[in-house]
Amino acid sequence: MKMCINTAERYKWGDNYDCWLLHKCSELSVWHKVLPPRRAEARHFHNYSQQFFYILSGSAVLKIPGKNIELKPQEGYSVPPLVPHQLCNETDSSLDYLVTSQPDFKGDIVFVEGKVSSGMHT
Repeated sequence: MKMCINTAERYKWGDNYDCWLLHKCSELSVWHKVLPPRRAEARHFHNYSQQFFYILSGSAVLKIPGKNIELKPQEGYSVPPLVPHQLCNETDSSLDYLVTSQPDFKGDIVFVEGKVSSGMHT
């Protein structure tokens, strides 16, 4: 099925930023997210889900224990289960990215600090 942000289910995530669910089944979810300038998602991990972050536009810093990984457009990084992580936009421009979770992270998110906003499934 063809999918785009105009037809995808829209959510507010983290500090009230936009994301669209492009694909979801129990084995996989694909999200398109736009993180405003100078914002970060809440630090968290997943017990079972691995995630892959792929930058479409903007610049990100993916914080994992012992590393801060800079990601630019057309770059991605995979985070295995049980690894705390936080995607940050430390710039003055919006960050546009995709995140895939395998399996889908519904019910599999543990917040290390911060919280998720209403409207997002946990």
